[in-house]
Amino acid sequence: MSIHNKMALRMGIYLIFLSYLVGDLFVFKGPVFVSLNEPAKDEKSELAEAKADGVAARVYQRPIFKKQLEEALKEYLWRRGRSLDETSVSERRMLRMLILDQLIDDELIKLQITVTESEVYAIGEEILSDEVEIENRRYLDPSAFKELAIQSGWQGFKEQKLRVMARLQRELYLESATHTQVSDEEVHNWIENHREDLGDFQFDELKPSIVELLTLEKKDAQWRWFRLNRLRHRAEGKIQVFDQVVFEEES
Repeated sequence: MSIHNKMALRMGIYLIFLSYLVGDLFVFKGPVFVSLNEPAKDEKSELAEAKADGVAARVYQRPIFKKQLEEALKEYLWRRGRSLDETSVSERRMLRMLILDQLIDDELIKLQITVTESEVYAIGEEILSDEVEIENRRYLDPSAFKELAIQSGWQGFKEQKLRVMARLQRELYLESATHTQVSDEEVHNWIENHREDLGDFQFDELKPSIVELLTLEKKDAQWRWFRLNRLRHRAEGKIQVFDQVVFEEES
């Protein structure tokens, strides 16, 4: 297709869009008109709607359902060899707050990936298959994964792949958004500050362990900074949490 034809096609699409927008706003009062003119819901109405739909939180109006939260809670406990019956009300309350925060962060990261070049964070099928295989090795007994899937309400192998892919995309995004490289100077400084505790040592022997330690410290610090100053700051006023839904069991 020539440049002239491409421009003509693009202009035609723009004209169609503008014609629809004008008609929606001024002629037949369609969904755009309604969304711009409908009155804002008050807190009681929003809460009633959230309870009816089982919505624990909204992120940019995207729902996080109570069922998602409960599934994540069961999975969290299952991976630690525990169940809901073994927890107290106060512990469940604390864990729900913690896990809901994680689900909100995950939703914000998904949105960040969506609005940037999504192909940058695409995960190849070979890498995905390898990671799923590694994930499955965690379950020495093949029936263990089936138990986890039942406990968490998963939809089989397809959902497992989607979960692994989401984790890989999240890790790739965070790696590109934060910087955790450790320099030799930082390693030397750490050694100088802890020389009395180290005794006799060879720098080359200690370096890998110190780099790993400093990398973990940097990742933790930079994640906390990134979460506060990027994810949550950009989403200020766009996150709604419905405590009455989240803690419905304890109310």
